[in-house]
Amino acid sequence: MTGPHSLSETPRRRLTRLVAALAEEAGVEASDVWREHRGRRDVARVRQLAMWIWRYGGDQIRNFTEVGIAFRRDRTTVSHACTIMDNEYAITHDSERLTCVRHILGRVGVDL
Repeated sequence: MTGPHSLSETPRRRLTRLVAALAEEAGVEASDVWREHRGRRDVARVRQLAMWIWRYGGDQIRNFTEVGIAFRRDRTTVSHACTIMDNEYAITHDSERLTCVRHILGRVGVDL
């Protein structure tokens, strides 16, 4: 692996840290984010945000299928989550999305 990431940290561990940090900030249990069922609205919101960040926050953009596998969700669920987050943050350009993702990652103290 290249880049700023620790060689000993796997993508799964980074994803787990991301979900834990977002869940803590939102006041929900990280284990609820990983559940098979949608869950409460606040839990679903954290999951959607995590999917969006996981798709756009790394060294390269991950496709919907890759993100879906990571979250044990269908690619159409990931597409829906990313559309919701783009709309919520009023993203119209890739540079705006990247700035927003980096801001959130900095706020929760996670580096992808």
